[in-house]
Amino acid sequence: MSTLSTTDPPEDAGKLPHKFTRSSAHFRDVPPSLRRKAGPSSDRGKTYTGNAVTSPKVLDGSLLTTDFKAGQLPVEPQRPEGPRGPQGPAGGVSGSEVVYAASIGGAFTVKSSEAQFPAGKRVTGGGYLIVGGQTNARVTVNTPGQVPNPTSWYVEAHEPTPTGADWTLYAYAVCATVAAP
Repeated sequence: MSTLSTTDPPEDAGKLPHKFTRSSAHFRDVPPSLRRKAGPSSDRGKTYTGNAVTSPKVLDGSLLTTDFKAGQLPVEPQRPEGPRGPQGPAGGVSGSEVVYAASIGGAFTVKSSEAQFPAGKRVTGGGYLIVGGQTNARVTVNTPGQVPNPTSWYVEAHEPTPTGADWTLYAYAVCATVAAP
């Protein structure tokens, strides 16, 4: 297991095969019974007299504050400020960094990696990257090291069906100096 730079991700991390799916509803996908019809654009900016526009004809959310004259909308009275809450604990987080560690390479079906924190740092998060050939590896463990005070982030992955691909499992740990309360 080797430790990489604490600030740079692995060089080949950008070559991961990401799969994104996007579902978006288009107007043509909305059933006609649910579609709202907009009025003719020539009605925009038109001034109506009397009671030509009634509440049932106005779409919910279509009116803005700027659509009303001064004094037409009710104004809520200013309320007094409530009591101040108690002071929170002193402290904070500083010196955040990311530490990477790589598993061995090759076509092994089970790999593990553990990113160790520098002394005096605490875990704030962590994760993994699978880099390399066309593998079907699945991460089965993705967790902080020994609790309650972990000093590492541990990951393990398995290929359910051996592919013969050369792949590497990276663990990364996000750690920081956390002031005592």
